[in-house]
Amino acid sequence: AILILIGSAALIVSQKESDFSTWETPVVVDHSEYEKILHAPVPEIGGDMVVYRHLKTKSEVTTVIPQDTSQDSVFGISFRTLPADSKGEAHILEHSVLSGSEKYPAKDPFNQLLRGSLQTFLNAMTYNDRTVYPIASRNAADFSNLMSVYLDAVFRPRVMTPEGSWIMRQEGWRVDQNEETGELEFNGVVLSEMKGAYSDPDDSMYRLSQTMLFPDSPYRHDSGGEPSKIPTLTRDEFVRFYETFYHPTNAQVFLFGPSENIREGLNQADHYFQQYEARPDVREASRVTWQKMSFKEPVRSRMPYPSSTSEEGGSYRVMMSWLVHDELMDQKTSIAWTVLDHLLLGTPTSVLNKALLESTLGEDVIGYGYDDTLMQAVFQVGMKGVQKESDLVTIETIILKTLADVVEKGFEADDVYASLNTIEFNLREQGGGSYPRGITVFLTSLSAWNYDQDPRIPLQFEAALEELKVEIETTGSEIFTSIIKTALLENQHRAILELFPSADFAKQQKDEEQSRLEALKTDPGFQSLMAESKQLAIVHATDDTPAVLATIPRLQVKDLDQKGEEFPIAVEEDARGSGATVLYHELFMSSGIAYIDFGIDTSRIPLEDVYLLPLLCRIIKEAGRNEYHGAINLARQIGLHTGGIDVVHFMTRVRPEAIRHKEREVLDGTHLSTKLYLRGKCTGEKASELFNLFQMMLLEGNLRRKDKAIVILKEMIATRQDTLVTRGHHAALNRIKARYSTHGFLVEEL
Repeated sequence: AILILIGSAALIVSQKESDFSTWETPVVVDHSEYEKILHAPVPEIGGDMVVYRHLKTKSEVTTVIPQDTSQDSVFGISFRTLPADSKGEAHILEHSVLSGSEKYPAKDPFNQLLRGSLQTFLNAMTYNDRTVYPIASRNAADFSNLMSVYLDAVFRPRVMTPEGSWIMRQEGWRVDQNEETGELEFNGVVLSEMKGAYSDPDDSMYRLSQTMLFPDSPYRHDSGGEPSKIPTLTRDEFVRFYETFYHPTNAQVFLFGPSENIREGLNQADHYFQQYEARPDVREASRVTWQKMSFKEPVRSRMPYPSSTSEEGGSYRVMMSWLVHDELMDQKTSIAWTVLDHLLLGTPTSVLNKALLESTLGEDVIGYGYDDTLMQAVFQVGMKGVQKESDLVTIETIILKTLADVVEKGFEADDVYASLNTIEFNLREQGGGSYPRGITVFLTSLSAWNYDQDPRIPLQFEAALEELKVEIETTGSEIFTSIIKTALLENQHRAILELFPSADFAKQQKDEEQSRLEALKTDPGFQSLMAESKQLAIVHATDDTPAVLATIPRLQVKDLDQKGEEFPIAVEEDARGSGATVLYHELFMSSGIAYIDFGIDTSRIPLEDVYLLPLLCRIIKEAGRNEYHGAINLARQIGLHTGGIDVVHFMTRVRPEAIRHKEREVLDGTHLSTKLYLRGKCTGEKASELFNLFQMMLLEGNLRRKDKAIVILKEMIATRQDTLVTRGHHAALNRIKARYSTHGFLVEEL
């Protein structure tokens, strides 16, 4: 076995570890072209926040200097981009501006950057009401380079020049002639991406529900682009969208890192801002309007989705969605909603999740639950894999009855505290570790800042969390039952969407697309459109010159840290005579949380049983111990004492000890390390409870629960079937890799 401990001071930690009053006050960067409009410590993120306003353009810049300046430095710029239709202008622009600019005219600077950069995050995202361009790096020179490329991309994009008009055809839509059949066909990066998205029934349900819930709001449109409408986007509309929204007055810049990187970011942003004048009308034009909760009764819709089976043999889906507020929500209520979401849907034993799964009417629960990504939050839940259309109404009844029962009986106190503990962990972790911390802070702040509110609001949770705890201590689960009653049961601003499988739907879509292509032949601009496609083919066939490629900034040897970074890792063999190896890694700041991985060797499992490992991981986590200490009690104990436990299988290639020094030797790929990991997190004083739960799950788990295994298998099958439709190329890639190495074969088996 192997044990990995990550945290502060080897588990001897306190949840009040981050006492901001004892920290050194960071240097505040002054800049002659900006005025400071806010300066305050934000203990929850471990840093000092300063918000600046650019004097000339009135653009806002939020900066955070963290106490731990060894973290990744982050830059991001966000534009509020409200769609007036579903032609995909915002999404196509997000792709297009990263396809060359005035200073960096290479055809694909984005991928060129990836080759010569130490970036730890490099991406762009299109939301329903904003477009965001974030980057991160731990190297100062690299950080400066990435900022320069991104700022030039958004303010001086090649696509806005006559010479760069081909970029819109490449990234958005165009008409090509198939070389083999001679038939016309629509192509384009975004068009293809959105066709894939619309082929995913789960994705389609979310998009269609948004349209139903927001009939009077820009959110009724798809900013990503609806495949049937993307080919109607004109060049003039595309340029007008850019000129309307991509202006410094409508931009919000974020910087996270040491003071020298903050100053560099302010300087670079000012360089571009100085070329513009303030445009308050631009910011006003992008203001998001509130959708009033005006429905007199719930709205319903029934739509087809493409299926390879007939309607009689396929499966149905149903989702209920609520718009839950039409005015600003205070932070305590927002956190209460998040806790309520976990109480209802957060675990397999959560009351609403359990009621739906145990009905056996469908294969899996769907919906995002409580979603506050945008200005107005929604709540969604439903089921997929429903075999009988008549069961769709029954599922609606189960949802409403379960919610009504909760209002009448309330939640168990232990369940409330378990969910509260889980959400508190999530808040303190600021999103966990999938993104650099500064990226998480930036994206979180935008949930308020994008709507001209204080960017600290979604980051500062301590006071609101304490207020919620006091209310729960006083009134129990009353705050949650009150929310269910008023925001769900009595709320008529509700949408019920049913999807039914149609074997003909894909063909209907294809026929409609062919009709649009035929209609284009008589369009006055058809010949010009075909000429642009030919020009694009020439561009693709022509490599960038060495001089153009040389404009892309690359790191030099002198820019690199010659010493490297030492991570504080300690290894203890045969710890306390257990035979286990323990690895310790102490962090500067972990918000009082210890992360513990307990790994067990799985190399002796027979090859014919390997495919059962994913099911084993789920059973260990979800089955519980016995009738008295069943799955519900296990989930409750995990919630009460930890920040969560997961069970995963890990596999990686390794170099045998005998040839580890022969770094240039190519191996046959048969040397693998395979472990089943129990991964948990807790505060230091709860470490013993975490290990007790590990022991119970491994040694006393009720692994013979056939009913639970069947439910899990149905969920896994439904997920894999959907994945084959939406990401079939992954399955094809795994099949190819499986024929070339032992590792590849096992990955496909798993």
